[in-house]
Amino acid sequence: MSREKHGRYDTEHGLPDNTMQPVGSGINVWLNAQVLAAFGDEQGQTLLAEAAKYAPKRYEWLCERLMEHGHAEIVEEFQCKKKEDAAQGRIRDKERELRQWQARLAETDNEQLCVWYRKRIAKCEKYLQERQ
Repeated sequence: MSREKHGRYDTEHGLPDNTMQPVGSGINVWLNAQVLAAFGDEQGQTLLAEAAKYAPKRYEWLCERLMEHGHAEIVEEFQCKKKEDAAQGRIRDKERELRQWQARLAETDNEQLCVWYRKRIAKCEKYLQERQ
């Protein structure tokens, strides 16, 4: 459900406002909090509201505004957090894939499939060993 649609549901149905509530890793909420801290509450809220106009790229737009006003350290930290989050997501995906191949291996009696599943399992295990 899109953020805009969810926002309309909040006002139309009296649901609680979930603005600035972390979802997933919460790095976007962290960035919003940093914008409020850097620019002050009033100007920060104005920037956040203006960023909503650039929906698909709102955080890139916010980062540009931060850079323009000399807050490069916040942008760098945001980008580092974003990269770390993406790396953790890839590891979780590979762990899930490993469990799926192991489950399929346990279920099959076909020897040709078993060989292929073992190769996939070995690739997943190698990937996880290199990254952890």
